[in-house]
Amino acid sequence: MQTRRGGRAWLDQWGSLRYAANTAFMACIAARIPGMPNRSRDQAFVKRLIAYILGENPVRRSYVVGYGINPPINPHHRAAHGSTTGDINDPVENRNVLFGALVSGPSAPNDFSYVDDRSNFITNAVDLDYNAGFAGALAALAEEAP
Repeated sequence: MQTRRGGRAWLDQWGSLRYAANTAFMACIAARIPGMPNRSRDQAFVKRLIAYILGENPVRRSYVVGYGINPPINPHHRAAHGSTTGDINDPVENRNVLFGALVSGPSAPNDFSYVDDRSNFITNAVDLDYNAGFAGALAALAEEAP
């Protein structure tokens, strides 16, 4: 896994923030092991990845639905879309807001490769394996907050 100039950990185009969020969660777990070297480095890494996801990135956008600056509004998610016709293009805008859901994120190492397009499931999917690591990392950070 490489760390990009904007601070994002990059592994693959498909759900790139899944890897970042899950790596952040694993770093939180590793930092709690007694005697683990580089604890402060791991904690700084986690904070940087989560900050990137929440909007501290070159694009200045959040990748969490309903949170922060310029968040995704059309995640690739059937219930959020709320189509009554089964057509991914109808309605044009999602009917329901999937508050707190992490989307896939940029599809290339370039931070500007993200498109908020419901039909682009590579960049805009919402999956359990993306959000589980993200929620775990957030919980660990919240537990450590003063």
